[in-house]
Amino acid sequence: MDYTVEKITPSTAKEYLKANIRNPRGQKLNMARVKQYAHDMVNGLWELNGEAIVFDKRGTLKNGAHRLAAIVLANITVETVVIRGVDESVTAYDMPYLRTVSQLANAEDINVPKEMLCAVRILFNLLPEHIATHMEIKQYAKKHEDELNRAYRALLNGAYSKHNKRATCGLASYLMLQTKKMPFYEVELFFRVFSSGDSTGTDGYEVSPAMVARDIFQDRWTGKSNARTQREQLDILIQAMTDFHDANERKTNYKISQPFAYEPLLKMMGGVC
Repeated sequence: MDYTVEKITPSTAKEYLKANIRNPRGQKLNMARVKQYAHDMVNGLWELNGEAIVFDKRGTLKNGAHRLAAIVLANITVETVVIRGVDESVTAYDMPYLRTVSQLANAEDINVPKEMLCAVRILFNLLPEHIATHMEIKQYAKKHEDELNRAYRALLNGAYSKHNKRATCGLASYLMLQTKKMPFYEVELFFRVFSSGDSTGTDGYEVSPAMVARDIFQDRWTGKSNARTQREQLDILIQAMTDFHDANERKTNYKISQPFAYEPLLKMMGGVC
């Protein structure tokens, strides 16, 4: 086998992809994955990490079709390892298929809880027509490690509970702190009530917004969340946290607002800073 490091141009990538035709395993591309790779390449997040473009002895492309397609899509030259001459019977590639964001963060000693990494993913996905790639989330977590951990402490200091370990709760805490809409101790108090239903130590505060939000979450969201429910959860949390800060009593359930209550906070942050 031959090992080389090549600078693959878009035209070279097109030629290499022609060798994918004879490979039944590689005929079908996951375009979402190609777009993620291309996004990272364009934004300087793609790294020479030893993962190879692989051809067998007949010249059939055995591994790397997604990367090559991304080079074509991004219209950018990328440096990567190329291996030629592997046995035609070899089929074990991409195992595991893709590392998680947590695994990427741990590899660089980025100490951010997985809930907050998920919160960053939601934050990116709130932007219109934006794909949150693993590398992008990792880079953001690295840049904002202290702020993300501070938001997580505010979330859990008052009362440790699975109820408030949702990524949407982490993002609500982060947004309110980053935009200075609430001080740390108020975020902590809100989630203490929201998590436990215990209003001890909240003299002088109107706790009904946190209690109403708590009831809504318990009644409406007990299972896994999708993109729609994440937006709805975040909308209600921001409404409730704003009322908690402003000492507005809440007697009725919150309704999903349009535009969402968190949209002004995103603008204050300049999108994703």
